[in-house]
Amino acid sequence: MIGKHSLISWRGSLRVYSSLREIKNRLPRVVLALGVFDGFHLGHQRVIKRSLSVARACQGTTMVYTFREHPLRVVDRRAAPPMLMTAEERMAALEAGGVQAVVMIRFSQRLKFTPAEEFVGKLLEKLDLRAIVVGADFRFGDDRAGTPELLRSLGKKNGFRMVLVPPLKYRGQPISSSRVRQSIIYGWVRSMPRLLGKYYSVCGVVGPGDGVGRTIGAPTFNLSCDGRLLPKIGVYLVRVRRGGRYHWGLANVGRAPTRKKHGAVCLEVNLLDFRGSAGSLEVAFLTRLREEKKFADLIALRQQIVADETQARKLIATGRYGELG
Repeated sequence: MIGKHSLISWRGSLRVYSSLREIKNRLPRVVLALGVFDGFHLGHQRVIKRSLSVARACQGTTMVYTFREHPLRVVDRRAAPPMLMTAEERMAALEAGGVQAVVMIRFSQRLKFTPAEEFVGKLLEKLDLRAIVVGADFRFGDDRAGTPELLRSLGKKNGFRMVLVPPLKYRGQPISSSRVRQSIIYGWVRSMPRLLGKYYSVCGVVGPGDGVGRTIGAPTFNLSCDGRLLPKIGVYLVRVRRGGRYHWGLANVGRAPTRKKHGAVCLEVNLLDFRGSAGSLEVAFLTRLREEKKFADLIALRQQIVADETQARKLIATGRYGELG
């Protein structure tokens, strides 16, 4: 379901609303998970699994209240981190996780300065609220005064449960969206299954390139990723989804210094066993192979590409990255 004034288009079975007004108490016994859920990492997945458990116990509706963009884009745009997922990707992940409905709104200055008690009051006015589920570090409302303790107190007064989900840890530290971003920025993509439950991927539309790759026998797809966070500059082994088919490939995140004097960071993908066209690709980063280099000429660049392909095929043959699927 998409509300008349929805900010997003969605064709799945997930019911999507752009405001609480659209719901009008039509959903029974709501168990509400609050959060941004950017990246939908394993900690987020734990929150959703707990919400599903609570909803099953009361035969209720599992709902998520979230934001289309990161709240910091309103609070302090310069400090706003790049999103790990588009709004549509988050909806797909939430639906796959079993969520039945989502309220996805644009964060605003008005909401930023809404007192926490008033925000909860609006939830109670529009929803048949039975429980609110949050992670341990979740805060909301004016001056971030909306703590789990406040929710527990308001719940006792207003007849809903507050369910606190403890953080999930990896190597002694909590899994969080900021930790995921840091790992990606440093190129530590091999750790992503321990944080996300899968490898980090980006979707991009294939655009025109300079054609140099084709002339040296290594044609590449040049992807526009709409501001998505890319891993540290370098060359990566990747698994690429093209339509319903998967391919092994090499990806270069960088400025192509051998071919260009100046340039923005871009994503170029060379599929190992495919030559053809594509409109869009989903690229999953499996491991970082090396730094990006500037070569003396295109012959030296071609020699390095051959060496990269050899290294990639050896890694694929170990089976550590599974099958293409």
